[in-house]
Amino acid sequence: MACKGWLLMAACLLHVLSQAHSYRYIGCFVDKGKRDLPVLGGTGHMYAGKCDRLCRKRNYRYFGLQYSKECWCGNSYGKYGARRSSECRMRCSGSRGSYCGSSWRNSIYATTKPTPGMRFVGCYIDKKKRDLPVMAGSGSMSIPKCYRLCRAKRYAYFGVQYSKECWCGNSYGKYGKRSKSECRMKCSGNRSTFCGSSWRNSIYTTGLPARRRPRVSRLPLSRCSQHSVGWNGKCSRAIDGNTNQNYGKKSCTHTRTATGAWWQARTSRRARITSVRIYNRRDCCANRLRNFVIKVDGRVCASYRSSRAFSVRTFRCNAVGRTVRIQTRNRVPLTLCEVQVFGRYVGRTPKPSRACPAGTKVKRISRRTCSCKPAPEERRLGSLVFVIDITGSMGRVINAVRRNIRKILAANRRFSNYVVATFGDPYVKNMKKTKDARQVIRFLNRLRASGGGDCAEMAMSGALDAAAAADRNSVMMLFTDASAKDARLKGRVSARLRSKGIRLYTVASGNLCRRGSGLYKSLARGSGGYVASLRSSYFNKLMEFVRRAASGKMSFSAFPANAAALNKALRGRCRCRNINRRICVRNVSARLPLSRCSQHSVGWNGKCSRAIDGNTNQNYGKKSCTHTRTATGAWWQARTSRRARITSVRIYNRRDCCANRLRNFVIKVDGRVCASYRSSRAFSVRTFRCNAVGRTVRIQTRNRVPLTLCEVQVFGRYAKGRSRSRTPGMRFVGCYIDKKKRDLPVMAGSGSMSIPKCYRLCRAKRYAYFGVQYSKECWCGNSYGKYGKRSKSECRMKCSGKKSTFCGSSWRNSIYTTGLPARRRPRVSRLPLSRCSQHSIAARGKCRRAIDGNTNQNYGKKSCTHTRTATGAWWQARTSRRARITSVRIYNRRDCCANRLRNFVIKVDGRVCASYRSSRAFSVRTFRCNAVGRTVRIQTRNRVPLTLCEVQVFGRYAKGRSRSRTPGMRFVGCYIDKKKRDLPVMAGSGSMSIPKCYRLCRAKRYAYFGVQYSKECWCGNSYGKYGKRSKSECRMKCSGKKSTFCGSSWRNSIYTTGLPARRRPRVSRLPLSRCSQHSVGWNGKCSRAIDGNTNKTMERNPAPTPALRPAPGGRRGQADVPESHPSESTTGGTVAPTDSGTL
Repeated sequence: MACKGWLLMAACLLHVLSQAHSYRYIGCFVDKGKRDLPVLGGTGHMYAGKCDRLCRKRNYRYFGLQYSKECWCGNSYGKYGARRSSECRMRCSGSRGSYCGSSWRNSIYATTKPTPGMRFVGCYIDKKKRDLPVMAGSGSMSIPKCYRLCRAKRYAYFGVQYSKECWCGNSYGKYGKRSKSECRMKCSGNRSTFCGSSWRNSIYTTGLPARRRPRVSRLPLSRCSQHSVGWNGKCSRAIDGNTNQNYGKKSCTHTRTATGAWWQARTSRRARITSVRIYNRRDCCANRLRNFVIKVDGRVCASYRSSRAFSVRTFRCNAVGRTVRIQTRNRVPLTLCEVQVFGRYVGRTPKPSRACPAGTKVKRISRRTCSCKPAPEERRLGSLVFVIDITGSMGRVINAVRRNIRKILAANRRFSNYVVATFGDPYVKNMKKTKDARQVIRFLNRLRASGGGDCAEMAMSGALDAAAAADRNSVMMLFTDASAKDARLKGRVSARLRSKGIRLYTVASGNLCRRGSGLYKSLARGSGGYVASLRSSYFNKLMEFVRRAASGKMSFSAFPANAAALNKALRGRCRCRNINRRICVRNVSARLPLSRCSQHSVGWNGKCSRAIDGNTNQNYGKKSCTHTRTATGAWWQARTSRRARITSVRIYNRRDCCANRLRNFVIKVDGRVCASYRSSRAFSVRTFRCNAVGRTVRIQTRNRVPLTLCEVQVFGRYAKGRSRSRTPGMRFVGCYIDKKKRDLPVMAGSGSMSIPKCYRLCRAKRYAYFGVQYSKECWCGNSYGKYGKRSKSECRMKCSGKKSTFCGSSWRNSIYTTGLPARRRPRVSRLPLSRCSQHSIAARGKCRRAIDGNTNQNYGKKSCTHTRTATGAWWQARTSRRARITSVRIYNRRDCCANRLRNFVIKVDGRVCASYRSSRAFSVRTFRCNAVGRTVRIQTRNRVPLTLCEVQVFGRYAKGRSRSRTPGMRFVGCYIDKKKRDLPVMAGSGSMSIPKCYRLCRAKRYAYFGVQYSKECWCGNSYGKYGKRSKSECRMKCSGKKSTFCGSSWRNSIYTTGLPARRRPRVSRLPLSRCSQHSVGWNGKCSRAIDGNTNKTMERNPAPTPALRPAPGGRRGQADVPESHPSESTTGGTVAPTDSGTL
């Protein structure tokens, strides 16, 4: 181009600048208030490259620069007309050497997406069997468009042909190269470029590595089996390497005639099977193999159906697995002379851990620490890796790393080498790995922050290259202020970090393009690292932290999250964190012996022990298989010697017949389903994965068939300690509606609630289901769903005790199982009655007529009782023993007088449990009566005779004591008390409650008790001598239980104890006899005291003093004894006055 004049020079300069970048200059155009390019992409520090990125990011085709600092974007331009380029001569604010329009003038460019890695290779010949095999597109085509199409498909090369076709591949040139002049057909989508010509490809690179075709080889087969054996054609003949197709040479398999006859074998380990080659029989019968399928691990990967037979055929089969099965679809015997499988093994062969010996595996454990010092196993590390963003905004960060790197490298005592890498946009690999600290310093000194403008950078590409170069057990520090533009590489970066044990610590010095740090946090969490948000002014302090960590004085796991945490860490106060460590544990999954078997029932002498006797013969006639009777849910079970983690269960099915019975069943461990099987096809031997902890293994059918098992083998390892599961049996059921009459009736707790907490509360109460509601409520029950089910999205209120889980919502229960069986409603039956009695007998209506079983309601049939007319007439009978009585059914008289039975009560052991009061009589009625006791009494409340034609009592006999802790207690009323007490005996005082006073007075055998003045307990056998008052006068709260009332001042709240009142004993005069006394003086015999004579004097008629005579047997002249003072004689005898007053 010849450039003349300064205006022409300016146009040339703009043209040259446009060619140096991916954008293209169009011209100078007028703009107005209603903008020509409608979207403002940015303003301020502006130049063409920056505006191109801003508009390209928004997917606009054109961008315009105006007034030196404004960037406008759009998909069309020119509605106000074009002007000369000399009117767009205002210099750009971000680059003074270029022009950015002027006032109301746009310098407009066309945006073109960048094509990193694209390079022209040459012009190459193509033919019908294409040089580049994959067509990516056709039509309006350009080189950048074909680049994007083939790069998206991960191909290394692309070619444009015949102006409109785009072809992709990983190799080229098999038909030769030609001169560029043969590829001069203009592209249909961009007439300024060339897109090959007829049968000529203009070939370019995409910048991606060529994908190598995976190596495929023949895979050895073993462990074969087949449907059955016919004509001695064993399954092993198909994998013996002999491809002879004549049956007489003993090279072909043979099964019996059957629909679905099959043959199968296994590879040594899991593989991607690309093809299967089958050698058919040629001597005869080749047409048998005309309709069959090939399966890999049960999935069909190839099939064949034709009227023509084949000799040898290879079937494409792109599937991953181990077991290859060939199965017919018609009723023929299956004959195979040889089967060859081709493919490649997938996954890496597990290498033995360097730290763990054979027979063990690595296990991660976690410990919590608040120490700043590293753990002993963390003191020796691999590489210290720096990955640095070198865009223009990272200048201060790069300078901080450069200033402190000498100190860090000099203090290093933990790392064996160093890796330094950079990244930007576009990404250019720039990395250094060395053990020499001086080379690291020189590398950093050469770094300069430049470029940028758009926010996202190629952070993942830099991290991926650095991780590939780093050693195992390394620490990577990534410095950036932008989000990752190549976020698609996150999975590869994460896998590389985990495989090498590299911890990633990201230091974000900006707002990360306002996209958040989610990607970096995810990588850090997966690798054991952390993400820190720090302003660039704190980077000198951060480098001091890195220096201490490299010297071994501080742990990298204490990496600070912000400036405050950084200051604390430098002062020796590190954040508390969990440290994950790897240890070696035994990796054992062996066969576990079973014992103590049982089963649903025994049929055809098929005992349960046959399934664990070690005999795997699958013929019932060999006495190796169990057999139950026909039933829905027939089961068999056995136990391991102790608690174990059961990994798999192998079942040998019956083969002589009836194999299809075992087509629908479940496997349970300690009552929890761990595996199930449901299919229209039966199996011979099958192993079921079952990751569960327990002892009892149960196999149970789900349809109505007998259960037959020829052998059951359990594999796993014995468990140590408790199960990992803290909520055994818990399973989410769904979200259900609740109402005031609760779906789950029992509230177990409220407040800070979580699902495991509610599980424990309801399981402790022995309920089968629990529900969490309104984030904080826990409800329990044995049934649910009476108000209907709702979507899970209606139960999304976060739990108050654990915000990461959901606990229902308003009137919505998130319902789970507790693993316990639902408690069945207790069985209620009719209880026999005996030992009846009644108030009185009238008209020969004896009490036993009501319990004789005759429900005739006519009195003339001698079926009804009858008492005399009285207020409170009653009838009662007793059960054989203590029972919970749920209901009482009464048959009334119907021939006449039914209206007598209109006002009465039913009592159990003296406590009213039901009553009836109505103006209408009934014929037969059942009364609910939830009470525990023996004696059932029916008592009228008006003055009538009581007539009952039959009484029936329903319930169940009670076990143990009654649930009621105060049997017989009933409130009587509020009564006045005075100094001479109404209830005379004080039983206690102080901290008092009604149940406490009940126990005190009942222990003393009193019929009534009263609580007074909140703290006093009084007992007695009668009450009310000072009168009754309103309940409102007995409203003083009990001192021992503030929710109840205990009388008030001189007021008793009186209750019954349920015991009868003790009557005052009757006293009468008792006759005495057989008396005796110490001795007899003056003839005062003992009988005189019980002769009925109550005279209180010794003599009735006193006489004058008599003359004294000598006592009998005494000497003459002995002193006389006066009569009023008797005394002993000298001989030791006594004298006493007589009636005559003489001796």
